[in-house]
Amino acid sequence: MRVNQMSYQYAQGDLLAAPQTYQYSAYQGKALVTWWNESRQSVITSLPEAQQITLPAISIEHTIQDVINTGKLLSAMCVVYRNYSSHEHTKIQNQLQHWLTVLIKKFEVSKRLYEFYEAQTPHKRASDNYQALNTYLLLAECLIYEWKVAPKSYLASTLLKICDTLCTQITHMTQQQKAQFSWVLQQEKTLLEAIMNDEVAQ
Repeated sequence: MRVNQMSYQYAQGDLLAAPQTYQYSAYQGKALVTWWNESRQSVITSLPEAQQITLPAISIEHTIQDVINTGKLLSAMCVVYRNYSSHEHTKIQNQLQHWLTVLIKKFEVSKRLYEFYEAQTPHKRASDNYQALNTYLLLAECLIYEWKVAPKSYLASTLLKICDTLCTQITHMTQQQKAQFSWVLQQEKTLLEAIMNDEVAQ
């Protein structure tokens, strides 16, 4: 089924209050890419100059107690990614892979990230707060860096959905968060253009 929609429909409304499910989406072909690009470019133009958030140096282990503080965990992960080397100790690499996988699954199930999760598997949520925008920005950053280490389609898919969600939350962002989001969107654009160019080349 084709639909005649002249806009990108997946970044509208309040996607934290009423998350987008992405189920049964109608086929829109190449037009969807054009609408997505126009939508994102409009948002980027409205944001301040791109600038990453300064993060404190803290180890991943120190963020995990009886419960996990999602924001602190992601902050620690981002610090590792920003300084990532292929020669990182295997333990550090395993930690990144484990917690990134956990948080991707948590987001994909509900399209939300909660402030706290239980430290023990299956990491049930331990709070009702899902409105801390820093957690979404930091997970997006981790996805971008992980893509650069090992590009996989599910990373791009989750990043796209997080960016859709954040596009509906700009009025709730601080100036610092807006600058970080500008950086995220520019990275998302570069990443997805690389995917599309590669597909065209094939």
